[in-house]
Amino acid sequence: DFKYAYTNFAIPYTGILVNGGLYNEAYPVLKKVIASGGPMHITVPEMYAKSLAGTGHYNEAVTLVKEMIITGKATPFVIDTLFKQVYTGLSGNAKGFDKLKDSTILAWKQAVRNTVRSELIDGPAPAFELKDENGKMFTLADLKGKTVVLDFWATWCQPCKASFPMMKKVQNRFRENPDVVFLFIHCFERGDNPMEEAVT
Repeated sequence: DFKYAYTNFAIPYTGILVNGGLYNEAYPVLKKVIASGGPMHITVPEMYAKSLAGTGHYNEAVTLVKEMIITGKATPFVIDTLFKQVYTGLSGNAKGFDKLKDSTILAWKQAVRNTVRSELIDGPAPAFELKDENGKMFTLADLKGKTVVLDFWATWCQPCKASFPMMKKVQNRFRENPDVVFLFIHCFERGDNPMEEAVT
């Protein structure tokens, strides 16, 4: 499939261009990738936003960054740095940016709530048993009556590791609540010493 092949070639190529600050060269290629509607890596919208800013298309860049945040596809760099850069480029100054950022993040949180509500499953959880880092076995039944938060992750999974700071904040929020338990389930490891890799 030409569309798939073109996208696979264009992404690493434009990544080199964007990282080198060659936004004029990257912009038309990334625009074509976005317009193709084909499969693309999660980094493509961020690269496209950078190329939009680098070529002076600030209005489109602001719109894209807002969409990335609201749909949960923005990295911390996009939220904390790029958003302000493109807004300042469009407005000429940062006046009003904090208000826009707050409203955008609020819209993202509401979108997450709506998604969670729509995907809630009302029913008993399946029974399972796990081994902790000390080799001790326990079951879900041992936690009956508590709220159990499950997080499945692996050392090779970059999105998993990117979520750790937020999960840490949530864990700290409920640290003093004995009725809330967090289980970080280390899975699908490829190394010879998965337990050692998980703990370190």
